[in-house]
Amino acid sequence: MAEKITCEIDVDKNRKDLAEAKYVDKERMIPVEGVFLKICLPKDEFDNLIKLDMQVDPEESINWLTKCVVGRITKADLDNERVIETNSLDIMQQSSIIYHMESVLEM
Repeated sequence: MAEKITCEIDVDKNRKDLAEAKYVDKERMIPVEGVFLKICLPKDEFDNLIKLDMQVDPEESINWLTKCVVGRITKADLDNERVIETNSLDIMQQSSIIYHMESVLEM
């Protein structure tokens, strides 16, 4: 995932100062496979990316993601959101006029 994100960060090696002004300590939206992720690169992480040719060390990728991707979404939050969406869809399906015979009889 970290590799997919860093591939989408547009940094010109000749204009490192412009990229630094654009990305360091600023929240930016990066499109990754059709989904926009908000990232914020601290100065040390930006320098590491430049030094490693826009790559993240595989052992450090989890730490990099938690440090640079904005937001603190946990698996429990995602699971709760899925349950809420499923319950909402169930309510919509069960509220059809076909399931309420008293509504059909009143017509």
